[in-house]
Amino acid sequence: MTSVIGDREILPLRARCDSISETGVSAAGLEALALDRTVTLELHIPVATKPIWVEAIVRRSGQRCVLEFTSLTDDQRKLIKRYCRLQPEQKRRC
Repeated sequence: MTSVIGDREILPLRARCDSISETGVSAAGLEALALDRTVTLELHIPVATKPIWVEAIVRRSGQRCVLEFTSLTDDQRKLIKRYCRLQPEQKRRC
């Protein structure tokens, strides 16, 4: 699940990530997001005990949306990197 926080509202959007890397995620079901929009994502990563919140910018919109992380803490980066190592190669690329 992904929650998108806009300027004045939280818009919960349920989307399943197609791929994840240390630089971002891609997902279907986020067609409402405009290109170059900055969003805050709530990511539920299986190797984490709780969701992580990250800032991202929409780099590709449409049927398959690509979101580039703009602010990851060192701990978040390590967590994502750990999760990526557990995934098949094709799911790691954005």
